[in-house]
This record gives sequence, C-alpha cells and structure tokens, in this order.
Amino acid sequence: MNKNYFFLLISCIIFLISCKESNTKKTNIDINLDSISHPEQIIDKGKPIDFENTKVLSQVYVTSKNNIEAKQEKDNNSKTVHNYMYAEKLDVIEDNGIWLGIRERIRREFIQDGKTIQLIQWEKVYVPKIKTGSIEQIKISSSDLYSNNYLIIKEKEVKSNYEKQIKEYLTIELIDKDFYNSKKEQKIDFLIADTNEIKKKNGTIELKCQNKTVTYSDKPDAEEQRQEFEYIGQINFLNKYLISGSYWENSDFRFVDKITAEETNLLDYPYISPDKKMIICIFANPYDTSADIEIYSINESNIQKVLLVSFDKWMPVESHDFFWNTDGYLYLAAINSNIFWTSDGNTNKKAQYIRIKII
Repeated sequence: MNKNYFFLLISCIIFLISCKESNTKKTNIDINLDSISHPEQIIDKGKPIDFENTKVLSQVYVTSKNNIEAKQEKDNNSKTVHNYMYAEKLDVIEDNGIWLGIRERIRREFIQDGKTIQLIQWEKVYVPKIKTGSIEQIKISSSDLYSNNYLIIKEKEVKSNYEKQIKEYLTIELIDKDFYNSKKEQKIDFLIADTNEIKKKNGTIELKCQNKTVTYSDKPDAEEQRQEFEYIGQINFLNKYLISGSYWENSDFRFVDKITAEETNLLDYPYISPDKKMIICIFANPYDTSADIEIYSINESNIQKVLLVSFDKWMPVESHDFFWNTDGYLYLAAINSNIFWTSDGNTNKKAQYIRIKII
C-alpha cells in the first residue's frame, strides 16, 4: 500500500473517532439565566438579583479565621453555595441581625439537551453576621507571615517545604508599635543623600564614573515608553550611586558603579544590613497584593541575588519608616493584604509592625 494513502486513511479514522467522542462528551458553557432556552426547567435557581439595581447597605469583612460557608437560605442546614476566606470583603444587601444577605456571583450546573451547562449569575446568599466585622478587626497573624505565592532561591524555584526553606534564610515576627518606635533611635542607614550635589538638569541626570559618564533622561510624555529618574544618593563603601526609575506600569532602583558605570537592578530601595553583608528590598506589589522581597549578598562591591519570595498574606505599608537597627533586624510596618486598598481606592495607612532578620 502507498505510504501516503496509508497515513491519509489512518488520519481519517482518527478524525472520525474524535468527532464521535466530542459528540458524547459533556460540554461546559458559561451562560446567564436570561439566555437559557428553558429556564423553567431549572429546579435550583437560587436567589437571582439585579446587580445594578440592588442597593449595597454596607461592607463587612470575614473575621472568622476558618472559612465561612455562604448559604442559600438563612439556615445553617441549607445548601452551601460559596465559601469565603478570612479577611474577604463582602457587600451587604440585607441585615436581619443574625444573618447577612450578601451580593455574590454564583456558579451553578444543570443538564440541558444532554449538555452540562454552567449558570453564572448574581445572587443573594447568606452568612452568619457573628462571623463578620469591620476592617479594624482584620489583622496579620503569626501563621500568615511565611505564606507565599512563590519562592526562588539562588535562581531555582522551590516547589515544596516553603516555610522551612525560607527560615533557612530569614525569620519574621510580629512586634508591637511601642517596640517598633523604641528601635528608631538606633537605626542604621549607609545612604549619603547628596541630592544637592547631583541634580537633574533639563530632565537628565548625569553620573560621572571613572571609566565614563552615564546619563538618565526622562520621557514623561512617552506613554508606554514613559520613564522618569531620580537621583537618591550614594553608598560609599560599595562605591556606587543609587537612582530610582519610574515607568509605565512598574518601577525599580539601580546601583551604578562609580568606576565601571555597571548597573545592578534592584526590586526596590536597598536596605543594607548593619554588618554590610546583606541587602533586602521589599516591594508592595499592588497587582498581586503581596510583599515581594529580594535578598542580596555583598562581597566587596559585588552584589548577588540570593532569594526572591512573594508573601501573599501581608504587605508593607510604605508611609511608615523601614529601617535596620544595630540589633541586626529590619523593622517595618505591614498590613493584611486583603485590606491594603481602602474602599475609595487609596492605600490603607493602618499598620501592624514586624521585624525581619537575615540568617
């Protein structure tokens, strides 16, 4: 038999089999109630609501550390239609003193014309009022401190035992405000903020290095190519300048070597440990609502990244001071990630306090 004919025959058989299988498989379709051909056949429709015309009475937060179940009726024995995590914000549309009616987008499944249909609609669901509260009740707990989205150690992603491996490099602990404030008197900072010596001229910063002069020019009106730079100062023992950059959707800091003009890109401001051996950068990631941390080692003027971690349960509060103390800890303010943003779209200034030690 001709090889080409043989392969063509096999391909046709496979195609016919796959078509038959596709006709027998259940199909998942996202759809709303209005577009279903026979909505009267759906037994369990829940409590659909008009999203636009349903008044939100207030907003509350889940204060139970355990997941709470959203019920279809005001009854603990009724069907569970959704689950909420600690610190989730809820839109209240009914309050009878014991149960809160919550506006929520619910997914339901049913069979129609031999297909599994997924119905997605806005509904009123119910949660026990006693398990909710105000934003002031949402806190970082000790068990939250090491929870993370990802961990990279020496350029290799860690797939398991996250907390154990993080603790080989750093420790994190909650402290109170008075203790935090008491440590400010002995804070350490190696930055020389000589911003009066090096100034931006006509939108350009000029840094004179031994081997060459480098310039950083602003492009404030370049839309997606927008860039603006600020001279921050210099670190004498590293023999480096420090500048910051702001771009279309991100920002960074850079060391610029005063001899070679070589750049070292940093996630955020570099906090240098008292023994001059380590650097920690902490970024409040507004997109993932996480605390992204990079740790670098210092060997003379050579800087190497050691660790990158994204903590998902807390974020730094940048309106408060971050500082190293002579005791070898970095002190900072932080907040539960779920309340980083306020209802008016601004960042929340309320804070707890933590300290970090690099091991």
